[in-house]
Amino acid sequence: MKNKSISNKWLFVISLIIMIFIGCAGGAFRTAQEKNTVEAYNKFIQEYGDSKFAPQAKKMREDLKFSNAKKENTISGYDRYLKEYPKGTFVSEVNKLRELNMFENAKKENTISGYDRYLKEYPKGAFVSEVNKLRELNMFENAKKENTISGYDRYLKEYPKGTFISEVNKLRELNMFENAKKENTISGYDRYLKEYPKGAFVSEVNKLRELNMFENAKNINTLESFNKYLEEYPSGNFVSQSRKIHKALAIERKQKEKKYNDESRICNSTHKLHCDDCCKKYDSVPNVKYYQRVQDGVYEYIESPPGIVCQYGAIYTNTGWRCSSLEECKSTSKPALFGGSARNIAIRRIRK
Repeated sequence: MKNKSISNKWLFVISLIIMIFIGCAGGAFRTAQEKNTVEAYNKFIQEYGDSKFAPQAKKMREDLKFSNAKKENTISGYDRYLKEYPKGTFVSEVNKLRELNMFENAKKENTISGYDRYLKEYPKGAFVSEVNKLRELNMFENAKKENTISGYDRYLKEYPKGTFISEVNKLRELNMFENAKKENTISGYDRYLKEYPKGAFVSEVNKLRELNMFENAKNINTLESFNKYLEEYPSGNFVSQSRKIHKALAIERKQKEKKYNDESRICNSTHKLHCDDCCKKYDSVPNVKYYQRVQDGVYEYIESPPGIVCQYGAIYTNTGWRCSSLEECKSTSKPALFGGSARNIAIRRIRK
């Protein structure tokens, strides 16, 4: 009887403790509900995690965190919820809200990188079609704003069958045409003609190319430069002018060659004083012959003077040797006679 009495006493004590605990847990839970904050529920769960109110407190805490994530409406906010509740009550809704948020952010940012972030995370997302359209439009607008061949090529590479293909091709051709005009070189016009042999500006490019070649020929002003123009444009707009200039240059060249030949003969004659004035040039051509006076009216071939190399316009007064090309005496440029390879001789300076 005594043992039974002790047992009943312990049951009473335990029941009393449980009733007290339940009463305390209930009060604490009501307090957490009144505050209705994540911190309040965290405190309750920490202190009364084994109470009958704990599951309800956890549920209310999750509801509150979901509500806060929606209110914040950021990727990081949704990610915090998903990290804590990977199988939570609101996972499906949070994923939808997160995707919508990323889509709205991409539209607001309106950059290729922004759209690519969405497509990377949601390759089969609800807004993929719209994002692809916006991305293409953005790349098109960027290409127009940049207005370069490389910009248009980036669009064409990514969207070979894109919505704006026709317009991009026209803008690219126009850009290449404008660049060719600005550069105003044969190579620039040729690049356009190579890429657009049947382009919208072919006729104008051909005219500009011909004009450029004619102007270049006039600036260079040689038989060779006009020969090049006449070969490329035998029926061109400047053929008549080119032929007149070409004819005059041909006559001038023949006169120079004749004068050169005449003066070369003088240099190899007994006209000692004239020969002494032969300030001539040497163009490093092979088989150059050097002459040395043996006696009046007699000259013989000799080897090049030791250590002496004739250069443009050089006069070697210390050795008595001079470079040979009377026609080019006062010039420091490459000899024009015989296509730049004047027949050069060097003579021994005749001292008095």
